[in-house]
Amino acid sequence: MKNRVCKVVYTFLCLVTSVSLGYAQTNLFPPSGNVGIGTTSPITSSNYTILDIKGKAANQGGYIRFATSDNSGEARIFVTHERLLYDLQKSDMYFQWRNSNNTQVHRLGSDGSAIWNGNASSYTEIRSNTKGQYIRQYANDGTTSSWLIRGYADNGIQAIFHSGGIQVNGTVKTKEVNVTATGWADYVFKPEYQLMPLSELETFIRKNGHLPDVPTEAEVMEKGVNLAEMNVKLLEKVEELSLYIISLEKRIQILEDN
Repeated sequence: MKNRVCKVVYTFLCLVTSVSLGYAQTNLFPPSGNVGIGTTSPITSSNYTILDIKGKAANQGGYIRFATSDNSGEARIFVTHERLLYDLQKSDMYFQWRNSNNTQVHRLGSDGSAIWNGNASSYTEIRSNTKGQYIRQYANDGTTSSWLIRGYADNGIQAIFHSGGIQVNGTVKTKEVNVTATGWADYVFKPEYQLMPLSELETFIRKNGHLPDVPTEAEVMEKGVNLAEMNVKLLEKVEELSLYIISLEKRIQILEDN
């Protein structure tokens, strides 16, 4: 018992001496067991060494504070009875995740903005301006903007990238649309193309209320229109109409000559 008391007194004196001389504690203290702050009975575990911090009350949890020597950077891990908080105390600070190569892979700013790094210098960012939030992707050079998705309306337009395409709630404004087609309608002008006689065309229209091989109004309202396919089909009808006109012109010319 006497030896044990001497060890405790010796450890205490060493600690006081180190603090008074401004020396940092370099040995394990205590040499075994867990450490409690705000509690004399820290929780124990057979697998882990634990630093157990107890708050003053349920809504006044304890926290670990980290800061630079001049307090220009300050953060804390804070817990109460209802939340776990990672708290950046200074403006312009950010959370940063790095890989084993010490390369940033993700960053979350104190203003809510976020950056995900990709290949080369490419990255995706989430930010906001006075109108609202947006997502922007930068190319491998780290400066060229690849695409931008706005979470707000700009000049009355709002677009949403969804399911591999673009769903637009409003009008699409563009200078040019290039639609890839799998074929074109010039087959109408080939000699083997069978042009429907006008009498049969009239019968079909009276019966069905639309042109042959053109979708009905009900089909369009339900499924929409494939622009590439529809443009080919409309060109087919224009070319057929041209052949009808040429044929009629020839018959009129024959009648006039007679």
